[in-house]
Amino acid sequence: MKKFLEGAINQGLKTQLKTLYGNNSKVVIEDFFWSRRRKHYNISLTIYTDNIKDSVEVHPEGIEYLLGLGLKMINRDKPTKLISSLKYSENGTSNSTC
Repeated sequence: MKKFLEGAINQGLKTQLKTLYGNNSKVVIEDFFWSRRRKHYNISLTIYTDNIKDSVEVHPEGIEYLLGLGLKMINRDKPTKLISSLKYSENGTSNSTC
């Protein structure tokens, strides 16, 4: 499910992502699960961008907006707890091999 949501944000909302976080930006979802006890989704993600100065101004409201649109795209419009981080990367991708 997390790869599906990641694709919805990175591909389906590419224009909005570029507008908010720069041309070479990418969202990597690290964790995505439903908490039965709290009755909401827990999502942990990282935004990789080469335009960190401008990205700090729209973070975290920008990713909350994109995540809300992405969840609606995949029909998972439920309450969400978001943990996000913003990282600099020259080409907008992580250095990991995941």
